[in-house]
Amino acid sequence: MSQDKVLVFIPVKNEEKTIKKIINDIADVHPSWDILVIDDESTDDTIKEASKTKARVVSLVMNTLGRSSVITSFMIAYTGKYDYMVKIDGDGQQEVSVLWPLIQALKNNQADIVIGSRYVKKTPETDSFIKVIGRVTSSALINFKTRGKSKITDCTSGVKAWNAKSIRLLSSMYFNDGMCHGTVYLQREIIFAARNGLRIIEIPAFYKKREHGKSKSFNLINMLSYPFRFLFLLIS
Repeated sequence: MSQDKVLVFIPVKNEEKTIKKIINDIADVHPSWDILVIDDESTDDTIKEASKTKARVVSLVMNTLGRSSVITSFMIAYTGKYDYMVKIDGDGQQEVSVLWPLIQALKNNQADIVIGSRYVKKTPETDSFIKVIGRVTSSALINFKTRGKSKITDCTSGVKAWNAKSIRLLSSMYFNDGMCHGTVYLQREIIFAARNGLRIIEIPAFYKKREHGKSKSFNLINMLSYPFRFLFLLIS
């Protein structure tokens, strides 16, 4: 029996202090997995540190709040004929041990997409009250938008896994819907996936407090504009 092809996708921006350890920890536990680091215009030594590892490093020419990173990863996963793709952030907030349960749920045919949620089992909160309220409210509205086809509690989770079926379908969505703004592409993906019959489940994921750097997407402009972009997504 041939071994499943697994691609680990790590989006980064200015994560020089954490990225090397994350890659090496994954490689130690899962040496057969391919690791893809996609850099979103870092200005520090993130690329240099990542290049010291076994990971394949792709550097983007512009920052699109993570959207182009995701599009690129799906194109690589699809054209590379991977059986599974799993995502973890490069900031060190998630333990790499969460990756195997995500893949295992896919291998057991429990779902087409598995999300690591902070709220399936209550874990210590590491984010601000505003971000938590926005995340929980957005998740509830997405579930309403899909008429119960999704039952999501953590729509912006940084750990997620996809099987080949969902990679194929979502590659088409991202390729043809590239104008979706970077602050709502995760929510757009869930809605599209649920509407097209992909099975989505959540499993518990523990998040640590960020020790280095700052959020790539959470700033004043995005915080103020997010409700309007999300509202437009819901009515479209």
